[in-house]
Amino acid sequence: QAFKFPRSMLNDGLDFSFSGLKTAVLYQLEKLDPKQGQAPADAIPDLCASFQQAVIEILVTKTIRAATQCEEKTISLSGGVSCNRALRNAMQKSCDEMGYELLISPPEVSTDNAAMIAFVALQRHLRGMQSSFHEDINPNLALV
Repeated sequence: QAFKFPRSMLNDGLDFSFSGLKTAVLYQLEKLDPKQGQAPADAIPDLCASFQQAVIEILVTKTIRAATQCEEKTISLSGGVSCNRALRNAMQKSCDEMGYELLISPPEVSTDNAAMIAFVALQRHLRGMQSSFHEDINPNLALV
């Protein structure tokens, strides 16, 4: 980790904020180039990797804490963010350490909400699960 960025609210509950992290990145840019506030090209990969690592640590810590507090043993990582290989690996490592099951959709269906819903529908169909066309709207309906 080339740059040390803060992990805001890491020890507090389940809330998180990235505003302190964004400010720390801005200040780091100003340190690297006080006149322009831009990172030299050779510093950009380290700057991005350090930022990514800070975000991943916050997301994984808060997710594991939430699962522990709710006494859940299964965590689902989904949506576009789930395509991030470093996040997938860090979440898998933490889940393995805690004895939790991690469900991650394949990357090819993770960036498109319609594709994710269609994938769940296919999985339900393959399991013989059916529903009528007269279902009530339920935003809390379980997908698995």
